[in-house]
Amino acid sequence: MSNIVAMIMARNEEWILEASIKAARKLCDKIVVFDHASTDRTREIALSCADGVDGTTDPVWREMDYRQQMFELTAGLKPTHLAFIDADEIVTNNCVASYRKAIENLTPGQVAIAPMVPVWRTLDQYRKDASVWSTAGISLAVGYKADLNWKPRAHDGYQHHAREPKGMTERVPIGQRYQGGVMHLQFACHRRLKAKHTFYKMMERITTHKPSDIIERQYNQAMDETGINYEPLPKSWWDPEVKALIDLDHVPWHEKQCQEYLDKYGRKYFGGLNLFGVV
Repeated sequence: MSNIVAMIMARNEEWILEASIKAARKLCDKIVVFDHASTDRTREIALSCADGVDGTTDPVWREMDYRQQMFELTAGLKPTHLAFIDADEIVTNNCVASYRKAIENLTPGQVAIAPMVPVWRTLDQYRKDASVWSTAGISLAVGYKADLNWKPRAHDGYQHHAREPKGMTERVPIGQRYQGGVMHLQFACHRRLKAKHTFYKMMERITTHKPSDIIERQYNQAMDETGINYEPLPKSWWDPEVKALIDLDHVPWHEKQCQEYLDKYGRKYFGGLNLFGVV
């Protein structure tokens, strides 16, 4: 019998966490949440809604280390499969049943790749064009093995966006593009998107001291709306109860954090970085 365990990473995600957990319950049997130094109600929500909660108060973003820690938390739940769902991601309602069946068919180490749905500037439209966001696939799940591991790249310590475990070689596409998928909601509020990527840029400068051009290339893609085209989001892709729990007007926590970084290090320290007017 299958036991799909969702791994949800969250930091100050009060604006959406209850919604993403509620949606994940449809796809998965158990939910674990890793709370990364939240100062809002994230941990409270996780403790009330999830099956396991871990976390850290260290504000430095070490995503691969934290994913590994979250994976170790799942062992006690005896998973057959793991789903990778970040707090700002929700599988479209029309795909839940077919995606669950596809995940259950994964053998140990196989990774399911689903279409990304970039929900853009509102909850009612998505980006459908030639951009990387419209054409991307997203690692959604893996067949469980006890030796799965997430580690940062040794040569530069890059700690972002490696959702699936290291060393995976067999990927299984699931679903059809433009017929649903994993809604990525970081784009749904433009104010939040700008604040989030400004925070990422400033963190990269503070923790890795990379040149400005490298940091710019890593984080400017999300703000590029060249050739953008919108399509209405079909009603069947949303569970109305889940949608109603999302608060796009919630003030992004990143704004205050970015201002604190600017006050501490000075504007010159972040020279060469486009901070999108956030600070």
